[in-house]
Amino acid sequence: GEFLSFKEFAEWCDERYIPRVPVLYTGPFNKDLVSNMRGGASTLPGQPVMEGVVIKPLIERPSRIGRTVLKWISDEYLLKSDNTDNH
Repeated sequence: GEFLSFKEFAEWCDERYIPRVPVLYTGPFNKDLVSNMRGGASTLPGQPVMEGVVIKPLIERPSRIGRTVLKWISDEYLLKSDNTDNH
C-alpha cells in the first residue's frame, strides 16, 4: 500500500533486470534547467523527439490528490501531427 522511494525503486528494478527510463538530473528543482531538458532529441532509441520529463521527489510523499509527481510535456511532442497520446 505504499510507493517506493527513488532509491528503493531503482534497486528493485535492478535486482530484477527491469529497465528504467534514463535519469536526466537529480538535485534541487530548477524550473529553467528542467524546461531546457524537456525538449529536443529523445534519449530513448526509436523516438526522434523527447516526450518530456517526469519530476518526482527523491523521497516519496503524498499530496492532497495522491502522489507528488509532475509530467512536463515538450512543445515538440505536443505539436507532432501523428501524436496519438491523450495528455
